[in-house]
Amino acid sequence: MTPNDFEKISLNAKQYKSLNVSKIINMFINQIFLEDEVTIESMGEIMEKSDNSINFDKAFVDNLIIKYHENPYIKIKNAKNIEHLGNILNTIILNIDSIENKHYDLNFEIIYIASKIYYEDKHDEIYCSEKIYLFSVLSKNKLYSTRKFWIELIESKINKNVNEEISNIESNTK
Repeated sequence: MTPNDFEKISLNAKQYKSLNVSKIINMFINQIFLEDEVTIESMGEIMEKSDNSINFDKAFVDNLIIKYHENPYIKIKNAKNIEHLGNILNTIILNIDSIENKHYDLNFEIIYIASKIYYEDKHDEIYCSEKIYLFSVLSKNKLYSTRKFWIELIESKINKNVNEEISNIESNTK
């Protein structure tokens, strides 16, 4: 084979960055569901990218949902990994904590995925098995315990549904 046997693919910087981000996210998501604890390096890389980019946060949550949307429940096999995932999602939540943030609806996706993911602590398989859902890890975030947060979230959902219905009515009358 010679170099001429291969087609050259040129990627611009944005496409390369997008591929790299997807690779990082997918590798991390695969690691989080293994029996071994996620590496500190992987956690650091994800947390660093989450602190710097709402687009990364959205891609992270979207990839979780896409990968596991058909499963009614998703089991994490390592107790530390559910904490790590909770820390990442709490960081994302804090990045979008205002209803004025255009990505505020990402909270709905986080709540959805957090209700599906759990860790099962088996002290004794017959008598003492406890499921710890990701949402219980997230609920330690003070934001989730405020009434204001839930009222804004509900109002946001109602407004979104009303706007969608108005758009549907307008498009059907044209």
